[in-house]
Amino acid sequence: EETTYYGDINDTVFKHSSITILILGLIIIILFIGGGIKFIKNFMKPIENLVETTEMIAKGNRGIKVKNQTTEEFSLLANSFNNMLESLEKTTVSKTFLDGIINNMFDSLIVADTSLKIISINHSAAKLLGGSSLSYEGCKLEEVISNFIPSKSKHQ
Repeated sequence: EETTYYGDINDTVFKHSSITILILGLIIIILFIGGGIKFIKNFMKPIENLVETTEMIAKGNRGIKVKNQTTEEFSLLANSFNNMLESLEKTTVSKTFLDGIINNMFDSLIVADTSLKIISINHSAAKLLGGSSLSYEGCKLEEVISNFIPSKSKHQ
């Protein structure tokens, strides 16, 4: 009878120990998952900030800067990115400014892409061709200037 008594106590202790270990294991797993999620969020926040800033710059908002980050690595990246933006701001002219210069030139200028479609044409060139600047944009260069190239039959 004493063996049965100690056997029952041993079974009870084993059950309680197993439950305690299981609960502690679950608590540790939950803490690791929670800590991992927090770590990833803190790690991703500066990257998301940099991505948002680049998207805003791509939309034309050049005056924006990347917020200085808390970690040294991201702070270094943010400072480098901001220095690049300042350099671009100093060396890049706006399309409006450049279009103003091109349209006020006395010489004719036609800008075409690699497939020879007209991207831009200034007022002098449009006047020479007998139309407006907008009417030629997107047209094939060959078609636009074909009327001004002397044909071979005229020279023979």
